[in-house]
Amino acid sequence: MKLLRILLVVLLLAGCKVSPPQRPAPPLNTPSGPTEPPVLHNCDDAKKYGIPTPIYTGSPYYRPELDDNENGIACQVLEGGGTIPTAPEGSPKK
Repeated sequence: MKLLRILLVVLLLAGCKVSPPQRPAPPLNTPSGPTEPPVLHNCDDAKKYGIPTPIYTGSPYYRPELDDNENGIACQVLEGGGTIPTAPEGSPKK
């Protein structure tokens, strides 16, 4: 700390201007408003985006296509730890 004071005095005596550190400029590409939630095509997408499962009706991430047993809960975890498999896109529901 003493060395810093000495350096500051030397710089001031030498005629150097010392200005306080400046804040970095904000990134240019920051969204200005709320962003849309990602569209999940399968339950693996939920894991990829860090979205907790199961996904309930009313959640912005819920899609009927992810709810194979049509109980309002998508990407449902089964008792053994697995999930109810979702049908591939475009395949008919049971």
